[in-house]
Amino acid sequence: ISGTLQLDGGGTSDGSFTVAAGTTLQFGGGTHTLSAASSVSGAGLVSLSAGTMTSAGAWSVTGTTRLVSGAANFNGAAMTTAILDVLGGTLGGTGLLTATGTATWSGGNLSGGGGTTRVPSGATLAVSGSGTGRQLNNYALELAGTGTWATTTAIMNSGSGATLRVLAGGQLDVTGDFGISYNQGGAVARLVVLGTLRRTTSTGVVQFTMAADDSGTVDVQTGTLDLSGGGTSSAAFAVAAGATVEFGGGTHNLAATSTINGAGTVQVSAGTLSTGGGYAITGTTQVSGGTFDYDGASGS
Repeated sequence: ISGTLQLDGGGTSDGSFTVAAGTTLQFGGGTHTLSAASSVSGAGLVSLSAGTMTSAGAWSVTGTTRLVSGAANFNGAAMTTAILDVLGGTLGGTGLLTATGTATWSGGNLSGGGGTTRVPSGATLAVSGSGTGRQLNNYALELAGTGTWATTTAIMNSGSGATLRVLAGGQLDVTGDFGISYNQGGAVARLVVLGTLRRTTSTGVVQFTMAADDSGTVDVQTGTLDLSGGGTSSAAFAVAAGATVEFGGGTHNLAATSTINGAGTVQVSAGTLSTGGGYAITGTTQVSGGTFDYDGASGS
């Protein structure tokens, strides 16, 4: 391909698309089905601006994969793109799409099929824009690199087993004031922290009503992190002076290996916080509703 090739009428493809640097392959309408025998590669731009594109074949784009509108379904087991840019529409599918360089999610949805988008070690993730009307639903977003989640002003919807997973070695900085709500039914959506989730920058509130499982580090440096969906944790919660971790609903079970420490505030406002681990809060512990069941070896 040289220049731009725009495909607006749909179709079924078994062959290869090679998109050189400086060129564009645009799926602009209709339903495009790329079979398991197909391949998309090259250092150019592959864009979906309307319609539906479903690929079960090889996808090894060393340039940019961009979703502007419509639906892009990635069903292959090991699909890669150097740059992933989700501006709108819906990205989903049953497969694994790995963004090896940068991934940005500023609009639209990650939804459907039960697949995964992964940002590996050495790559970066940036999530921004308003959460209004957006979904993380029946899909997983995984981070093993570094990321910033800066969405503002509105709740993002989730359900059907959706997962936001910070992998071992990964760090996600939550800087915006937003929420992810388990409100779409199906299997409980989950926030899984195997690496580091850090609440920083803003003094406002971030609320997760999906279940939260921490076996890495949750570090609340500023504002409030409200965990209102229950969960099971075995590792560390750190709460800095002036910051708050709020257990705002569901049943939170913290194992004997878990720790909660710092000069900030731990608030139990609803549900149950049950901990058998270390508890060393030199700031404030506030139970304004719900139940705090402490059975650890030492306390503050």
